[in-house]
Amino acid sequence: MNPIRLTSIALAALLCVQCLPVSDVNGQRSSSAVSVRDEAPPHIGVNLPPNYPFPQHTTYQTGIIQPSRYSQAQLDQHTSTYYFNWISHYLWQKGNEADGHPRYRISSGWSIYDATVSEGQGYGMLFTALMAGEDVDARKYFNGLYEFVIDHPTTNNLHMMDWYVPEHEGSDQWGNDSAFDGDCDIAYALLIAEKQWGNNTRFDYHTEAINRIAALKTVIGPNSKLPMLGDWVDPYGSQWNEHSSRPSDFMIGHFRAFAIATGDPFWDDVIDACLITSAQVSQDFSLHPHLLPDFIVEQWSGATTYKPAYPYFLEGPNDGNYGWNALRYPLRYTGDAIFSGDTRTLQPMRDISLWIHNQTSGDPYGIAAGYDMNGAPIYGGPSYAPEFSCGFAVAAMTDPNMQIWIDDLYDTFYQSSLGYYSDSLVMLSMFLLSGNWWLPY
Repeated sequence: MNPIRLTSIALAALLCVQCLPVSDVNGQRSSSAVSVRDEAPPHIGVNLPPNYPFPQHTTYQTGIIQPSRYSQAQLDQHTSTYYFNWISHYLWQKGNEADGHPRYRISSGWSIYDATVSEGQGYGMLFTALMAGEDVDARKYFNGLYEFVIDHPTTNNLHMMDWYVPEHEGSDQWGNDSAFDGDCDIAYALLIAEKQWGNNTRFDYHTEAINRIAALKTVIGPNSKLPMLGDWVDPYGSQWNEHSSRPSDFMIGHFRAFAIATGDPFWDDVIDACLITSAQVSQDFSLHPHLLPDFIVEQWSGATTYKPAYPYFLEGPNDGNYGWNALRYPLRYTGDAIFSGDTRTLQPMRDISLWIHNQTSGDPYGIAAGYDMNGAPIYGGPSYAPEFSCGFAVAAMTDPNMQIWIDDLYDTFYQSSLGYYSDSLVMLSMFLLSGNWWLPY
């Protein structure tokens, strides 16, 4: 079973969507997006206020920069406005549990009829946990999103989510398999929730997180220590196996949090494997741009080195290029570097930031929607895509010499709205850029 192949189709469709302005939102979220109004859900435990209400204004490592054309209050407002618009577009109530608690899901489109993917549930749980205090319904939404996650396990593991759930929640052609990134964000969001609200609530977030982290260990290559694509992969399979991986799943900051939460050095080994592999692939196949491809495979059977995947390895002709999956790599690496200062995540982001600035001659609208490993646009030239721009803006946080560049980039996307995938990555980047991303330990 192949649970990822649909992604490239959905993402390609986003390029055809007209850019829509983000409306001005003040105060609490509108209830217009939910299909069933949740009037008075029952609660278990004490309804405590959040411990880390938005905004947090996190102090990052020395030398990390943020957009400078706006005050901190304005950056907070931009982030809040974007969040409430994101919620209005993509969060839908999907009935209630038998005990009356509401269920929520993230739609992968602007319609209630679009499917939900595990990646979206992860984003929704992260965003609502971080926006507690600003959004008075954040904990209700978070718990409802997690209710939906629990209701859709994979065939192989109760603590991983079926990556694709149609609106009707019935059977579908993709089966009940997982995708690594969705489950990884869900587990990390549970750790954030524990720090935000404690465990005297509807869920014991810590126990839930530990169970899901344990499940994630089963989709790490037993020898490679790299994330596999999902629980449908046979580690020793001929086409997809423990050596076929997606660099955007190298979620280094999440793995550090898992190591601390569990006390398990296994996750330190995963970090090392991911960083050694990404450095080797970048050095051998993308020396100047320092890019990573959507997917990697072993260079030959039994090799300990890796190369970009071949065309149509999983999704399409650009599986070995910096495309719609790999564009998340700067978000994941910078999200670690700004806290850890680890040169293994910090330096690649400085390198990629310098390259894209020079590639575009400092014009943020010169960014293309994807590059080959040599840094050439794969679609023939610039194509406005906030998904790529926001990742490069986050990478620029690591270089104090990139202040004008990060400011110019930020202005191109902080009011954009192109669809679920684009908006989700812009939202993630705005938490980082505004100083409102924080660690669960």
